[in-house]
Amino acid sequence: MKTSTLIREFVAQAKPGWVFTPSDLAAFGSPYAIGMTLTRMVKAGEIDRVARGFYNVPAIDPLLGKLAPSAGAVIEALVRRDGVIVRPAGATAANRLRLTEQVPAHAVYDTDGSSRRIMLGRQVLELRHRAGRALRNASADSYALISALENLGRIHVSLDRVRGLRGRIPDEARRGLLRDVQYAPSWMRPAILFVADAPVTEIKAPAAPHHTTTQDGGALDELVRRLVHAHNPWRLYLFGSRTRGEVAADSDYDLMMVLETVDGPAHRIAQAA
Repeated sequence: MKTSTLIREFVAQAKPGWVFTPSDLAAFGSPYAIGMTLTRMVKAGEIDRVARGFYNVPAIDPLLGKLAPSAGAVIEALVRRDGVIVRPAGATAANRLRLTEQVPAHAVYDTDGSSRRIMLGRQVLELRHRAGRALRNASADSYALISALENLGRIHVSLDRVRGLRGRIPDEARRGLLRDVQYAPSWMRPAILFVADAPVTEIKAPAAPHHTTTQDGGALDELVRRLVHAHNPWRLYLFGSRTRGEVAADSDYDLMMVLETVDGPAHRIAQAA
């Protein structure tokens, strides 16, 4: 059977809105034959050319007419073709997690592939090349949260702001946060652990500055005494290597305070602590 016939039959069975590349059709003929067939199909209006190397089966709305393909469909095609990692990032991730009501003009994604912009109707799909352990190793859900919090900035990240994520992020994804918190900047780790509802060790904040109930030696006792004296936290948590039993000679103390009231920006309180 001819390449053009095979491709047309295959595309006819595809769901409207599907985005594909010539690589998806590699089994139907040579690159030249596939390319010529796609060119003819675009000219005939059977398919649309989204960007160089990307095509889609157009979806038709009775009122709006032909619809632009979604950013997700383009990304799926890119991942199939190039085997790259692509994750929602920045304002796009924050909006998806409902941490902001701002609807970004660009759909922003981080990738270990090349940077590029693709016009999808009136929307711009922006792919930003990023390197680093978080993109390579963290799950999609964890990376989205890390990137969303980074977009908000430490001044605007508070436990009250992320509290609702406990109910919106599935349990499995929240368990993944415990594994991936190591890839987040230190300033946002308490917020991520709070979202994950992490099994951190709660330190009973002492009622008097001279008395503590910790079992981790004098250094931790002194840290707790100072924090209680300065901030009177509602809850005080120890997390990190010391709660996992992975203490080394150079291990520090990772502490998270939960305050009933916040007097000033969070980063100022952290600096004072």
